[in-house]
Amino acid sequence: MKLTISDICFSYSKNGRQILQNVNCEFHEKSVTAILGPNGCGKTTLAKCINKINIPSSGDIHFGDRSINDLGRGEIAKIVGYVPQFSTARMVGTVMEFVMLGRRQYLGWGIKEEDIQAVADVLERLNISDLSDKNYNELSGGQKQKVLVARALMQDSEIYLFDEPTSNLDIKNELEIMELAKGIVDEHEKSVVMVVHDLNMALHYADYAVLMKAGKVISHGRTKDVMTEKSVKEVYGVKTRIEECGFVNPFV
Repeated sequence: MKLTISDICFSYSKNGRQILQNVNCEFHEKSVTAILGPNGCGKTTLAKCINKINIPSSGDIHFGDRSINDLGRGEIAKIVGYVPQFSTARMVGTVMEFVMLGRRQYLGWGIKEEDIQAVADVLERLNISDLSDKNYNELSGGQKQKVLVARALMQDSEIYLFDEPTSNLDIKNELEIMELAKGIVDEHEKSVVMVVHDLNMALHYADYAVLMKAGKVISHGRTKDVMTEKSVKEVYGVKTRIEECGFVNPFV
């Protein structure tokens, strides 16, 4: 499903500073797209607009030919599987029960054996089956992050929206999540949109990139075309060298 952002603006108060300013970009189907930019440039705000947590003051967002304004929360959940940057939610119950919440729009009158098996399969896919019976509130930050990813996968959405999904993860688990994102596209023909900080991860895993600065989209397109030494200098103020292997090497 194609995701199109058209001239959206957003501020947290009526007369407040514009966090997003006339943002326009397209997210291609069956691909991984990275949203990149320095801290405070509006990446997470844009992600929350896509998930209808934030409501733009102007502009529109389309999923295919449907405007986000015409979609209710339940319909959004079937289209967008959202993994927040972090969760402060207190959950009374086990990891199995928490992840099952991602399937609630499909449960009908109750939980069936196939629902339990679906959760077990997702936990195994993320190598966290051992956490199934543990209390969610007792997990480490990294473990919670992978559980949040598992809950999103249970939604069986058309688009997966990950806001810094590798925060709090060590390098092994970080790579697992990035490989998972590619698998969602390659094996299940879904779309993945990821807010990321690591330029090298974006170059290696993202098919497309959206480069932001100060609430505006500076460039968007194929990652190798967007992530250039010139654009990195413009957006981050850092001189770099893009190696032939696709590695961003900062000059010290």
